[in-house]
Amino acid sequence: MNGFAELGLAQQLVDAAGALGWDAPLPIQRAAIPVLRRGANVVLRAGEGAGVTAAYGLALLDRLASTETRAGTGALVVASTDRRAVAVALELGRLAAGDVHVAALAPGWAEPAVGDVVAGTPSAVARALGSSTLKLDALETIVLDGVPALLDAANADALETVLVSVPAHAQRVITTATLTRDVDRFIEAHVRRAMTIPPRPGDEDARPAARTDGPGGSVSYVVVSGPGKEAVLARLVERETLQRVAVRSRREAEALAAAIRVRGFDAVEVGAYSDDSAAGAAVAFDVPPDAASLVALDRKHAIVLVEPSELQHLRAIAAEAGIDLSAKEIDRTEPAALDPYRDAIRRALREEDIDAQMLVLDPLFDEASPAEIAAALSAMLRRRTAPPQPPDAMPSASAPAGAPPRPQPFVRLFVGVGQKDGVRPADIVGSFTGEAGIAGEQVGRIEIRDTFSVVEVDAGIADRVIRALNGTTMRGRSVRIDYDRKSAPSPPQRRRTRPS
Repeated sequence: MNGFAELGLAQQLVDAAGALGWDAPLPIQRAAIPVLRRGANVVLRAGEGAGVTAAYGLALLDRLASTETRAGTGALVVASTDRRAVAVALELGRLAAGDVHVAALAPGWAEPAVGDVVAGTPSAVARALGSSTLKLDALETIVLDGVPALLDAANADALETVLVSVPAHAQRVITTATLTRDVDRFIEAHVRRAMTIPPRPGDEDARPAARTDGPGGSVSYVVVSGPGKEAVLARLVERETLQRVAVRSRREAEALAAAIRVRGFDAVEVGAYSDDSAAGAAVAFDVPPDAASLVALDRKHAIVLVEPSELQHLRAIAAEAGIDLSAKEIDRTEPAALDPYRDAIRRALREEDIDAQMLVLDPLFDEASPAEIAAALSAMLRRRTAPPQPPDAMPSASAPAGAPPRPQPFVRLFVGVGQKDGVRPADIVGSFTGEAGIAGEQVGRIEIRDTFSVVEVDAGIADRVIRALNGTTMRGRSVRIDYDRKSAPSPPQRRRTRPS
């Protein structure tokens, strides 16, 4: 019997899960679906990669399928981007199998895109409510998918507009990979008496979690999008002599094993997390769904292939399991003149706060491929680091022809707001670009500490940023900004006057 039947789901949903190759519920699904089916408010403490979409999706589809007459939209999923809203709608549509109408408020969907279940961004939902295309009078469940991203300044106002339109009796479900101070405030304000699954560490009523203490270890990861994963896997198998690969389900295991055999790697075994045959795997083709699955990998040699949207989930389960993560660099066979430049990008991938940048770039992914966007950003970066020279300038004797251009110097600024004020990198970049009229690319690394932040900017515009931002507000706090004198001396050209 398919394990989903044990959760009390309608038979058509059990069949749909089986048709997708899902052998058994993942841990978050097994824990959450029975609670969600009862209509309770729930905080799902999991991100993409844990099976969180199916966890809330199967439950809300089951509730709607049991309703004899549906008078309008019964479930609303609010996601931070069109891309995520479409991904949710497609997955729920495959599970619904025509019994429940699923739609997305996004490009590429018929208009008016309204059904029993609707997915959309806060702004798209707010527009549909304003035009009366979407009505929430019959709403039974609202899901806020990925709350940290929904609280970003770009979504916050529209989200409040949506929330005031939700009936008081509606079930509220939120998903979040991390429980930050901002997320906790939001839960307290909008999702009262919610059950957290899995329980928060330290909850008095938390049931003992599956043991994941193990002997610790270190796991490497490679960030790679879906279409490129098979090629990366083949290179790893070829160069690392890896014998066992982990995937989500038996069906996916069979398909991947066949694809690897085509490349001539007959000795590679592919196992599924769902039946524990992935234990001891040296490569996780699919990100482990939970900490226990991560611990079951080969902790001396394991490499996880992780989608960009799943990286936060991987970090969370690694922290829970006490396993160190390190970025894996795939070896190249030939040296390259641009190796230092590429190494700088690798360092940025490891050290910079790239989650906020994902939100900035997300709309572009519908217009061009990630590779094209990366190439455009690379061109902008390399042009920015080349200092302008007059047409008749002669090459410097100290800089041989062909040497990489020297980057423009950055200086560090002290900004008198920090984590305790709820400030995020996106807030700082937005204030700098909006108030000082500078380009986002002129802002470098941002370090947000408890009571203040340190921000790198191009030396040439530092004075303008200080003049423009001093006395403004950020997250409701007055901003004091100056050169960071603890890490670098004040530029000599900046003059200060004593008050008379």
